[in-house]
Amino acid sequence: MLLSNATGLSWIDPHHVMFSEIKTGVHLSVVTATESRSELRDVYVPPNENHMAHFSYLSPDHKWVLVAEMGDDKAMIPCQLVPFSGGSVRSVGPQPGACDYAAWSPDGKWMYLSSEAGSKVSHIWRQAFPDGVPQRLTATLGEEAGIAIAPDGGSLITSVFNSESSVWLHDGRGERQISQGNSCCPQLSSDGTKVFYLQEQTSDTGNTGELWVSDVATGQASRVLPGIDVDRFSVSPDAKRVTFETVDAQKQHHLWLASTEHRLAPRELRSSGTAFIPQYSPSGKIYCVISEGGHSYLYRLKDDGAQKEKITSDPIVYAFGISPDERFAIVGRTLNREDKWWDAEAVPIGGGPWVPLCASWCDANWSRDGKVMYVYWRSFSGNTKTYVLPIPHGSDLPKLPKSGFQSEKELRGVATQVLEGAPAPGPDIFHYAFSKTNSLSNLYRIPLR
Repeated sequence: MLLSNATGLSWIDPHHVMFSEIKTGVHLSVVTATESRSELRDVYVPPNENHMAHFSYLSPDHKWVLVAEMGDDKAMIPCQLVPFSGGSVRSVGPQPGACDYAAWSPDGKWMYLSSEAGSKVSHIWRQAFPDGVPQRLTATLGEEAGIAIAPDGGSLITSVFNSESSVWLHDGRGERQISQGNSCCPQLSSDGTKVFYLQEQTSDTGNTGELWVSDVATGQASRVLPGIDVDRFSVSPDAKRVTFETVDAQKQHHLWLASTEHRLAPRELRSSGTAFIPQYSPSGKIYCVISEGGHSYLYRLKDDGAQKEKITSDPIVYAFGISPDERFAIVGRTLNREDKWWDAEAVPIGGGPWVPLCASWCDANWSRDGKVMYVYWRSFSGNTKTYVLPIPHGSDLPKLPKSGFQSEKELRGVATQVLEGAPAPGPDIFHYAFSKTNSLSNLYRIPLR
């Protein structure tokens, strides 16, 4: 062990390092110290406690730091330019594109940044330090990840990768592919006869994709919201309406309601917020996350946007699922514990103590018949396993440890099934939808002069 509570580490001289550490909850900040963690000093603490400064890159003269930061909705924001000794901070690179990686030229005259500005995928940009005009360097058919500048500044190395995902269905007939092309994020209708999913558009703008639906019996697929780029969505119990969110050029989220049968024009329910994460409940009401005063809370509203009710008085970070009888909602919030900084909890919608489900990078949801709970356990490498837990008759929740599940070992001891990935629940344990992804990546050297 070199350092605990440390990630994104880089050596800045023979005895000092710079890395990110959790302050409280998910508040990931950039610090510098010796390799023994003495002389610890904050370099950059994001002003928003839900932001995470994942990676930091020190300039050759040790005066400036480029920071790759994750925002409220767990999406990367533009890279931040931070004085190493402290001071005012500003965004750099194309605005408002997400920035995952950065680097400096050896002479410190150029900042190199990854960004998905003007594209669905990340490409490499450069900007003259300190306030030049961003210039796009790459335009490959794939996506670039990582930037390593050659010592002479004449070239860079990056990983160029292509990935394609497809939607699959598991039912009594086994597994079969539902979608063609690049698609993701499936949801099954309440009766399991339709699979809704997002299909990547051919245009080079937007966020995630167009909403499609496939009939399970016939395999016929059609567009639900032609020409609208959807970020998240949820379908009503009768599958005749859909609530969805879009993201505009300023990265503001908008919440909408539309007919799945093209009977009504899409209507905006909420505008200019952070991620709403909308979910239809079995009763036809919409649950969503609304930000107030720098914190996020779970709300419930009718699907015409009226009668807004605040469900949680304590702040949350995310919302995951609604129980079939609408007695519980699953939310995620920060723990401020040294060993666990995130958990998923079941919130009684009518009031009462919150019930811990699992602590770590995890979340959960119910099958539509309420007989099993799916617990999704995500590793920091990006892999997810789903543990299927039986729910006793007459209960809404599986048998839980007092503090919820603290490890995968505990989950394995009680799960009746372990599934790869994060399947979307169906009407019962035998029906669920999921995505399969195939990726190919290679390293490339790109000349800079």
